[in-house]
Amino acid sequence: MTTTKSEEQSRQDKGIAELGTYMLKGWVLTDTLCPNQGCNIPVVRKRDRSAQMCVLCDDPDHPWLPVKRAAGEESVAAASADATTSAAPESGASNILTAEEEAEIDATLQDDLARQQTADFEQRREQGNRASKLLGQKMLQGWTLLDQLCKTPTCIGIPLVRNRRKQTLCVICEGDGAAVEPPAQVVAPPAAAAVPLPARATPTETDSPKRRKLAPASANTASSASSAAAVSKTPSQDLAAQVDATISTLVIKLEELRQLASHASLPANTREACDAIASCAGAIAALQAVRQ
Repeated sequence: MTTTKSEEQSRQDKGIAELGTYMLKGWVLTDTLCPNQGCNIPVVRKRDRSAQMCVLCDDPDHPWLPVKRAAGEESVAAASADATTSAAPESGASNILTAEEEAEIDATLQDDLARQQTADFEQRREQGNRASKLLGQKMLQGWTLLDQLCKTPTCIGIPLVRNRRKQTLCVICEGDGAAVEPPAQVVAPPAAAAVPLPARATPTETDSPKRRKLAPASANTASSASSAAAVSKTPSQDLAAQVDATISTLVIKLEELRQLASHASLPANTREACDAIASCAGAIAALQAVRQ
Protein backbone atom coordinates (compact mmCIF):
# COMPACT_ATOMS: atom_id res chain seq x y z
CA MET A 1 0.00 0.00 0.00
CA THR A 2 2.80 2.42 0.91
CA THR A 3 4.81 1.47 -2.16
CA THR A 4 1.84 2.03 -4.49
CA LYS A 5 1.06 5.41 -2.96
CA SER A 6 4.70 6.48 -3.24
CA GLU A 7 4.80 5.39 -6.88
CA GLU A 8 1.60 7.30 -7.66
CA GLN A 9 2.98 10.42 -5.96
CA SER A 10 6.21 10.21 -7.98
CA ARG A 11 4.22 9.68 -11.18
CA GLN A 12 2.00 12.70 -10.43
CA ASP A 13 5.06 14.89 -9.80
CA LYS A 14 6.65 13.73 -13.06
CA GLY A 15 3.43 14.39 -14.98
CA ILE A 16 3.14 17.99 -13.73
CA ALA A 17 6.75 18.71 -14.63
CA GLU A 18 6.33 17.21 -18.11
CA LEU A 19 3.12 19.19 -18.74
CA GLY A 20 4.96 22.44 -18.08
CA THR A 21 7.80 21.39 -20.38
CA TYR A 22 5.50 20.49 -23.29
CA MET A 23 3.45 23.69 -22.94
CA LEU A 24 6.61 25.79 -23.06
CA LYS A 25 7.45 23.94 -26.29
CA GLY A 26 4.16 25.12 -27.84
CA TRP A 27 1.84 22.20 -27.06
CA VAL A 28 -1.72 23.00 -25.93
CA LEU A 29 -3.20 21.52 -22.74
CA THR A 30 -6.66 20.00 -23.31
CA ASP A 31 -9.47 19.21 -20.88
CA THR A 32 -9.37 15.50 -21.77
CA LEU A 33 -7.73 13.04 -19.40
CA CYS A 34 -5.54 10.16 -20.54
CA PRO A 35 -7.79 7.17 -21.46
CA ASN A 36 -5.54 4.68 -19.65
CA GLN A 37 -7.14 3.45 -16.43
CA GLY A 38 -5.55 4.99 -13.35
CA CYS A 39 -3.86 7.84 -15.27
CA ASN A 40 -5.24 11.29 -14.33
CA ILE A 41 -2.86 13.34 -16.49
CA PRO A 42 -4.49 15.72 -19.03
CA VAL A 43 -3.71 15.14 -22.72
CA VAL A 44 -1.71 17.71 -24.70
CA ARG A 45 -1.93 18.40 -28.44
CA LYS A 46 -0.07 20.32 -31.10
CA ARG A 47 -1.40 23.72 -32.13
CA ASP A 48 -2.31 22.41 -35.58
CA ARG A 49 -4.21 19.50 -33.96
CA SER A 50 -2.08 17.02 -35.93
CA ALA A 51 -1.17 14.96 -32.86
CA GLN A 52 -2.07 14.53 -29.21
CA MET A 53 -0.48 12.49 -26.44
CA CYS A 54 -0.19 11.76 -22.73
CA VAL A 55 3.14 13.10 -21.48
CA LEU A 56 3.69 9.95 -19.39
CA CYS A 57 1.97 6.99 -21.09
CA ASP A 58 2.98 8.11 -24.63
CA ASP A 59 6.49 9.33 -23.82
CA PRO A 60 8.62 8.29 -26.83
CA ASP A 61 11.72 7.57 -24.74
CA HIS A 62 10.54 6.41 -21.33
CA PRO A 63 6.78 5.66 -21.20
CA TRP A 64 5.43 5.46 -17.64
CA LEU A 65 2.17 3.55 -17.47
CA PRO A 66 -0.12 3.96 -14.42
CA VAL A 67 -0.27 1.39 -11.64
CA LYS A 68 -2.90 -1.28 -12.30
CA ARG A 69 -4.67 -0.87 -8.98
CA ALA A 70 -5.58 2.58 -7.72
CA ALA A 71 -5.97 3.48 -4.06
CA GLY A 72 -9.74 3.87 -4.47
CA GLU A 73 -10.00 0.34 -5.85
CA GLU A 74 -8.01 -1.02 -2.91
CA SER A 75 -10.46 0.59 -0.50
CA VAL A 76 -13.34 -0.92 -2.49
CA ALA A 77 -11.74 -4.36 -2.28
CA ALA A 78 -11.18 -3.91 1.46
CA ALA A 79 -14.83 -2.90 1.94
CA SER A 80 -15.90 -5.96 -0.05
CA ALA A 81 -13.74 -8.22 2.11
CA ASP A 82 -15.23 -6.71 5.28
CA ALA A 83 -18.74 -7.26 3.93
CA THR A 84 -17.90 -10.88 3.15
CA THR A 85 -16.51 -11.46 6.63
CA SER A 86 -19.48 -9.88 8.39
CA ALA A 87 -21.96 -11.84 6.25
CA ALA A 88 -20.59 -15.23 7.33
CA PRO A 89 -22.53 -16.68 10.31
CA GLU A 90 -20.69 -17.97 13.35
CA SER A 91 -22.50 -21.33 13.40
CA GLY A 92 -21.72 -22.65 9.91
CA ALA A 93 -20.16 -22.12 6.51
CA SER A 94 -23.24 -22.80 4.40
CA ASN A 95 -24.01 -19.07 3.93
CA ILE A 96 -20.48 -17.97 2.97
CA LEU A 97 -20.46 -15.84 -0.19
CA THR A 98 -19.35 -17.61 -3.32
CA ALA A 99 -16.68 -16.27 -5.64
CA GLU A 100 -19.35 -15.09 -8.10
CA GLU A 101 -21.22 -13.20 -5.36
CA GLU A 102 -18.02 -11.56 -4.14
CA ALA A 103 -17.19 -10.51 -7.68
CA GLU A 104 -20.70 -9.06 -8.12
CA ILE A 105 -20.46 -7.04 -4.89
CA ASP A 106 -17.00 -5.81 -5.82
CA ALA A 107 -18.19 -4.78 -9.29
CA THR A 108 -21.19 -2.92 -7.82
CA LEU A 109 -19.03 -0.95 -5.40
CA GLN A 110 -16.53 -0.13 -8.13
CA ASP A 111 -19.32 1.09 -10.41
CA ASP A 112 -20.64 3.39 -7.67
CA LEU A 113 -17.15 4.76 -7.08
CA ALA A 114 -16.56 5.25 -10.81
CA ARG A 115 -19.86 7.12 -11.25
CA GLN A 116 -19.03 9.45 -8.37
CA GLN A 117 -15.55 10.14 -9.74
CA THR A 118 -16.97 10.73 -13.22
CA ALA A 119 -19.54 13.20 -11.90
CA ASP A 120 -16.87 15.11 -9.97
CA PHE A 121 -14.60 15.19 -13.00
CA GLU A 122 -17.37 16.42 -15.31
CA GLN A 123 -18.21 19.21 -12.88
CA ARG A 124 -14.57 20.30 -12.68
CA ARG A 125 -14.13 20.09 -16.44
CA GLU A 126 -17.20 22.22 -17.15
CA GLN A 127 -16.11 24.76 -14.57
CA GLY A 128 -12.56 24.73 -15.95
CA ASN A 129 -13.77 25.32 -19.52
CA ARG A 130 -15.91 28.23 -18.43
CA ALA A 131 -13.09 29.68 -16.31
CA SER A 132 -10.62 29.41 -19.21
CA LYS A 133 -12.94 31.36 -21.51
CA LEU A 134 -13.68 34.06 -18.93
CA LEU A 135 -10.03 34.39 -17.89
CA GLY A 136 -9.03 34.89 -21.52
CA GLN A 137 -11.64 37.63 -21.90
CA LYS A 138 -10.45 39.39 -18.75
CA MET A 139 -6.81 39.21 -19.87
CA LEU A 140 -7.72 40.87 -23.17
CA GLN A 141 -9.47 43.61 -21.17
CA GLY A 142 -6.25 44.37 -19.28
CA TRP A 143 -6.78 42.30 -16.14
CA THR A 144 -3.76 40.54 -14.59
CA LEU A 145 -3.84 36.88 -13.57
CA LEU A 146 -2.81 36.34 -9.93
CA ASP A 147 -1.29 33.31 -8.20
CA GLN A 148 -4.08 33.38 -5.60
CA LEU A 149 -7.06 31.04 -5.65
CA CYS A 150 -10.68 31.78 -4.85
CA LYS A 151 -11.53 30.25 -1.48
CA THR A 152 -15.23 29.77 -2.24
CA PRO A 153 -15.98 26.02 -1.79
CA THR A 154 -17.75 25.85 -5.16
CA CYS A 155 -14.77 27.35 -7.02
CA ILE A 156 -12.25 24.53 -7.43
CA GLY A 157 -8.77 25.81 -8.28
CA ILE A 158 -9.97 29.04 -9.92
CA PRO A 159 -7.29 31.79 -9.93
CA LEU A 160 -8.18 35.42 -9.31
CA VAL A 161 -7.61 38.36 -11.66
CA ARG A 162 -6.88 42.00 -10.80
CA ASN A 163 -7.45 45.22 -12.74
CA ARG A 164 -5.42 48.42 -12.77
CA ARG A 165 -7.40 49.71 -9.79
CA LYS A 166 -6.12 46.79 -7.67
CA GLN A 167 -9.59 45.24 -7.57
CA THR A 168 -9.61 41.43 -7.49
CA LEU A 169 -12.28 39.22 -9.05
CA CYS A 170 -13.16 35.54 -9.39
CA VAL A 171 -14.60 34.93 -12.86
CA ILE A 172 -16.81 32.06 -11.61
CA CYS A 173 -18.49 33.36 -8.44
CA GLU A 174 -17.72 37.03 -9.27
CA GLY A 175 -16.46 37.58 -5.74
CA ASP A 176 -14.03 40.36 -4.91
CA GLY A 177 -11.42 38.07 -3.33
CA ALA A 178 -12.16 39.12 0.25
CA ALA A 179 -12.13 35.49 1.36
CA VAL A 180 -8.63 34.86 0.00
CA GLU A 181 -6.28 33.66 2.69
CA PRO A 182 -3.26 35.95 3.04
CA PRO A 183 0.15 34.30 2.60
CA ALA A 184 1.58 32.92 5.78
CA GLN A 185 4.07 35.25 7.40
CA VAL A 186 6.99 33.93 9.36
CA VAL A 187 7.26 35.72 12.69
CA ALA A 188 10.86 36.20 13.69
CA PRO A 189 11.71 35.15 17.26
CA PRO A 190 12.20 38.06 19.66
CA ALA A 191 15.77 39.17 20.00
CA ALA A 192 17.45 38.47 23.31
CA ALA A 193 17.47 41.53 25.54
CA ALA A 194 20.87 42.78 26.61
CA VAL A 195 21.54 42.48 30.32
CA PRO A 196 22.32 45.93 31.76
CA LEU A 197 25.75 46.22 33.33
CA PRO A 198 26.61 48.21 36.42
CA ALA A 199 27.54 51.80 35.69
CA ARG A 200 31.25 52.34 35.44
CA ALA A 201 33.38 55.33 34.78
CA THR A 202 35.26 53.68 31.92
CA PRO A 203 34.53 50.41 30.06
CA THR A 204 36.86 47.52 30.80
CA GLU A 205 38.04 44.72 28.53
CA THR A 206 35.82 42.19 30.32
CA ASP A 207 32.61 44.01 29.22
CA SER A 208 33.12 43.37 25.50
CA PRO A 209 33.11 39.52 25.55
CA LYS A 210 29.92 39.43 27.61
CA ARG A 211 28.05 41.46 25.01
CA ARG A 212 29.54 39.57 22.08
CA LYS A 213 28.16 36.29 23.49
CA LEU A 214 24.59 37.41 22.74
CA ALA A 215 25.08 37.25 18.95
CA PRO A 216 25.79 33.49 18.70
CA ALA A 217 22.67 32.75 20.74
CA SER A 218 20.55 34.67 18.22
CA ALA A 219 22.29 32.87 15.35
CA ASN A 220 21.63 29.51 16.98
CA THR A 221 17.96 30.44 17.35
CA ALA A 222 17.70 31.31 13.65
CA SER A 223 19.53 28.10 12.71
CA SER A 224 17.16 26.02 14.86
CA ALA A 225 14.14 27.70 13.31
CA SER A 226 15.39 27.01 9.76
CA SER A 227 16.16 23.38 10.69
CA ALA A 228 12.69 22.91 12.14
CA ALA A 229 11.16 24.38 9.00
CA ALA A 230 13.19 21.97 6.85
CA VAL A 231 12.13 18.97 8.95
CA SER A 232 8.46 19.94 8.79
CA LYS A 233 8.49 20.05 4.98
CA THR A 234 6.24 17.33 3.56
CA PRO A 235 6.00 15.70 0.08
CA SER A 236 2.75 17.56 -0.55
CA GLN A 237 4.59 20.86 -0.04
CA ASP A 238 7.20 19.74 -2.59
CA LEU A 239 4.40 18.99 -5.08
CA ALA A 240 2.77 22.37 -4.37
CA ALA A 241 6.11 24.09 -4.95
CA GLN A 242 6.48 22.41 -8.35
CA VAL A 243 2.93 23.36 -9.31
CA ASP A 244 3.50 26.96 -8.19
CA ALA A 245 6.71 27.16 -10.24
CA THR A 246 4.94 25.91 -13.37
CA ILE A 247 2.01 28.29 -12.80
CA SER A 248 4.38 31.25 -12.33
CA THR A 249 6.03 30.44 -15.66
CA LEU A 250 2.65 30.27 -17.39
CA VAL A 251 1.53 33.57 -15.80
CA ILE A 252 4.61 35.30 -17.22
CA LYS A 253 3.91 33.77 -20.62
CA LEU A 254 0.27 34.86 -20.37
CA GLU A 255 1.25 38.48 -19.74
CA GLU A 256 3.58 38.39 -22.75
CA LEU A 257 0.76 37.06 -24.93
CA ARG A 258 -1.60 39.78 -23.67
CA GLN A 259 0.91 42.46 -24.64
CA LEU A 260 1.34 40.80 -28.04
CA ALA A 261 -2.43 40.74 -28.62
CA SER A 262 -2.84 44.39 -27.65
CA HIS A 263 -0.19 45.48 -30.18
CA ALA A 264 -1.14 43.09 -33.00
CA SER A 265 -2.02 44.83 -36.27
CA LEU A 266 -3.23 41.86 -38.31
CA PRO A 267 -6.42 39.91 -37.49
CA ALA A 268 -4.57 36.61 -37.92
CA ASN A 269 -1.98 37.60 -35.33
CA THR A 270 -4.70 38.73 -32.93
CA ARG A 271 -6.61 35.46 -33.36
CA GLU A 272 -3.45 33.42 -32.77
CA ALA A 273 -2.61 35.40 -29.63
CA CYS A 274 -6.16 34.97 -28.29
CA ASP A 275 -5.96 31.21 -28.89
CA ALA A 276 -2.67 31.07 -27.02
CA ILE A 277 -4.10 33.13 -24.14
CA ALA A 278 -7.07 30.78 -23.80
CA SER A 279 -4.74 27.77 -23.82
CA CYS A 280 -2.49 29.25 -21.12
CA ALA A 281 -5.49 30.18 -18.98
CA GLY A 282 -6.87 26.67 -19.34
CA ALA A 283 -3.50 25.19 -18.41
CA ILE A 284 -3.31 27.30 -15.27
CA ALA A 285 -6.84 26.31 -14.25
CA ALA A 286 -6.04 22.63 -14.85
CA LEU A 287 -2.85 22.80 -12.77
CA GLN A 288 -4.72 24.54 -9.97
CA ALA A 289 -7.25 21.69 -10.03
CA VAL A 290 -4.43 19.12 -9.86
CA ARG A 291 -2.97 20.96 -6.90
CA GLN A 292 -6.28 20.71 -5.01
